[in-house]
Amino acid sequence: MKETKEALILFSRIPIAGHTKTRLMPFLSGEECAELHSAFLKDIFNTFKNMGREIFIFHTPDDLNNYIENNFEGYVEKHVQSGEDLGAKMFNAIDYVLSKGYDSCILTGADIPEITVSSLEKGFEILKEKDIVLAPTADDGYYMVGMKKATDAIFTNQHYGSGKVIENTILAAEKAGLTVGLSDLYVDIDTKEDLKLLYERIESEEYECCNTKKYIDEVIKERLDELC
Repeated sequence: MKETKEALILFSRIPIAGHTKTRLMPFLSGEECAELHSAFLKDIFNTFKNMGREIFIFHTPDDLNNYIENNFEGYVEKHVQSGEDLGAKMFNAIDYVLSKGYDSCILTGADIPEITVSSLEKGFEILKEKDIVLAPTADDGYYMVGMKKATDAIFTNQHYGSGKVIENTILAAEKAGLTVGLSDLYVDIDTKEDLKLLYERIESEEYECCNTKKYIDEVIKERLDELC
């Protein structure tokens, strides 16, 4: 029997002060937002490495200071995201990876540092039966999208950053005759309240978020403790 060939895509901004995690400002400085984002990326990448799949990184903007080479080891390729909007950029990343001969691939963003191997494995299992896998966020978006055959049907005419993104994406898939399965729900870390709850979770539960926890402990914890 032919071995299934699966890939992972880490899809993110390069952590640059003032250009990433800006909804956490001014609670955090621009530099702190970038450093926190970097900790998120390192935790997600470590989880990816524990999956035993090949890893592609699609980033924006250009990696002028070789951030990726200096912080990650073992990825297959890195590319600048291309496309007119977020949907086109995600489609182009998935289309490129699948064109390399993979049977399926899963793309995730960088706002869920506590994502687990089991949630990602669940995504690949769903793809054995369904055309598309999505995984919801608490704000009605999604942090994971995976496919076996690249299709832009679910990315066209979507309004990312507004409500009901995942609902509208599922409707678009169904309209195109595609089947969809859902993996586990997580909370995007966008606000200081999200960050406080994240810290409480990684303090009390068995999440492998060592980079995120270390950064919060050393830099942010006192400010989080002051939040009501």
